[in-house]
Amino acid sequence: AQMRNATLAAQLTGDFGFTTGMHFMDKAGTIGPRGTMSVAAGTMIVVRLTLKDVTIAAPAETKPEVKEEDAVNDAPKASEPTKVALIVADTVLCTTEGGTSDKALATKSKRGIDDVSFTVKKRKPKTEEDAEFKYEPRVTRGATATVGLGLEEAREEKQRQLFAQKRADWEAAGKPQGVEASGGNTSRPEDQTANGRLARGALFAYTDGIPAEYASKPNDIHVDRANHVIILPIGGQQVPFHCSTIQKIDARPDTAGHTALTITFGTTQQSNIALARHRNRQWVREVTYRRQDGGPLYA
Repeated sequence: AQMRNATLAAQLTGDFGFTTGMHFMDKAGTIGPRGTMSVAAGTMIVVRLTLKDVTIAAPAETKPEVKEEDAVNDAPKASEPTKVALIVADTVLCTTEGGTSDKALATKSKRGIDDVSFTVKKRKPKTEEDAEFKYEPRVTRGATATVGLGLEEAREEKQRQLFAQKRADWEAAGKPQGVEASGGNTSRPEDQTANGRLARGALFAYTDGIPAEYASKPNDIHVDRANHVIILPIGGQQVPFHCSTIQKIDARPDTAGHTALTITFGTTQQSNIALARHRNRQWVREVTYRRQDGGPLYA
């Protein structure tokens, strides 16, 4: 950004934001070395960046028309410039193929900076003269002639296809194993959909109950590394959880001198398949275990 436009780069906030939804005001994360989101081919995100302290020059104020002989120093007086934060966002389809001509979803029309019209309103007028004055929308040249209908229609058609594919995958995750959704060739069998397996609990299950080596110590936390399962004592029962359901594990001493282990599970968002299939279930957000002697909390 410094090489392309140093003036514009000075107004960047330093981080690029991204969202996993289809609207730029959805819950956002950060694109950078500390980002935790995994992006693969076919992922559709909304890239957003914020420009700070963007200066907007207000139009010159006008006064009522007066006779030439009565006009004394009636030149228009410029208002104070306004500083705002400007959010720029666009939808992007990630791909591993070369070229970007048909891989990124651009904005609906190509417009230059002079083609953008906006309105500036005062929050609290201080004088009676200011109270009567209102800024009018600025109509710029070419504002109505720059919309390319072909580009807009192609973009909307591409979005409809992507939405149809996401819907077909969602339906496939809720059907019996091996059955494809009714969306046609855009769907995938459920046994190939990770969300579908996770929703049914089909990632892994003990067919003969908890193995004896773990069942002999019902109050301990066990890690079955061969099957990628962690076994937790909850309410006097041993409950297995697949590792993919766990978001993070945090171990630290607490104020009482105990060793505390907190296990946080993945967030059940509205779009989660398991949440949609099991509305009447209770969902566990996190569990915490403490040990007084400071020893290890798991076997």
